[in-house]
Amino acid sequence: MDLDRIPLWRGDHVTLKQLWSDYSQYLYLPRLRDSAVLLDAVRSGVALLTWSTDTFAYASAYDEQEGRYGGLLASQHVSVVLDASAVLVKPEAAARQFDEVEAPSGSPSLQSHGSQPGTESASGTDDPGSKMGNAPTRPRRFYGRVSVEPVRMLRDLGDIAEAIIKQLGRADAAVTITVEIEATAEGGFTEDVRRAIDENARTLKSTPMSSRGKDVHSGQVSSPR
Repeated sequence: MDLDRIPLWRGDHVTLKQLWSDYSQYLYLPRLRDSAVLLDAVRSGVALLTWSTDTFAYASAYDEQEGRYGGLLASQHVSVVLDASAVLVKPEAAARQFDEVEAPSGSPSLQSHGSQPGTESASGTDDPGSKMGNAPTRPRRFYGRVSVEPVRMLRDLGDIAEAIIKQLGRADAAVTITVEIEATAEGGFTEDVRRAIDENARTLKSTPMSSRGKDVHSGQVSSPR
């Protein structure tokens, strides 16, 4: 998108309605077939794990009196509405609000907004440096969970590898990756589908778990870094 190149921002954000108007009006901007093309681009941009450097965040509204964004989201798949209230938000502006809400003052953070990460720091009783007061406490554990759409799985996993796994490798961290798959079929799984899943799961060295009732099969595939 051309938000930074033109630029099309109005301050720290721009409404989707204004953005669509820009693309419809100005000849120096690419011509879009319809508004659905714009909305698809917005959804893809917001869903990127690298949104803070490459794209933008999305909010359902902006409160001018409070100076805050309502329904601010990033790094996840969102439902985008083309109206006068919905806005795209500059990464730095979105990060400021995320930090105010999620990060207590002075606490370390390794978080990716929109997923469910967390960090675990050494306690003061286990860290000699913290007892002496001469060294900051560093987070020692990262946990992240991101839901991906099957049709975009390869792209999303590539984003995760680049934005998260690669950065953890810089810290020489021992990384464990577990892929969990959950599926529900209202009509039930046929015998040939079950047989194919079981055979493929064994080939992939998964950990199959079968149960009675409606849940016919689930599995986990784990791989160390």
